[in-house]
Amino acid sequence: MTDSNSKQTPYQAQLELAKSAALKAGEIIRSYNSVGRTNNSAVVSVKSGVDLVTEADTRVEKVVTEMIKNAFPDDMIVGEEDYASCPSGAQGEHFPKGSIWCVDPIDGTTNFVHNYPFVAVSIGFIHDSIPRVGVVYNPFTDSLYEAAEGSGVGTLLNGNPVRVDSEASSLQDC
Repeated sequence: MTDSNSKQTPYQAQLELAKSAALKAGEIIRSYNSVGRTNNSAVVSVKSGVDLVTEADTRVEKVVTEMIKNAFPDDMIVGEEDYASCPSGAQGEHFPKGSIWCVDPIDGTTNFVHNYPFVAVSIGFIHDSIPRVGVVYNPFTDSLYEAAEGSGVGTLLNGNPVRVDSEASSLQDC
């Protein structure tokens, strides 16, 4: 689904895939909020310190990763939970060239675990070390943010341009 105001970006295929994957991820995330569960996670583990990971995180990451691998088998993928097909990002390590996808399956896992609807799936595409596509989707508010280099419209929220209020001088004006 391409907004009528936008033009085809050189990264249209990646943008469409990221949007489809985010929407699919949203279905999975919402499924953990149904069937009368008292929490959204089914299984919660501590990744490190206070950083949580849930069954939903790993399931979403697996589905999104598989969608990317099927469409772009030669691209690298960096996932927050289990999956990384590129270097670890150690200090001094050079960022790889080429096409790289970055996936945060549930950005806001702590909110998710506590049934707060302020979570999102975040999917980014980087080519030659430059971010080219970004999609962020909150399945509880049905808010899909998207941006792609070369689209000519900037950032969209549910297909509509996001604009900065140039007349607001404080938060109270918004």
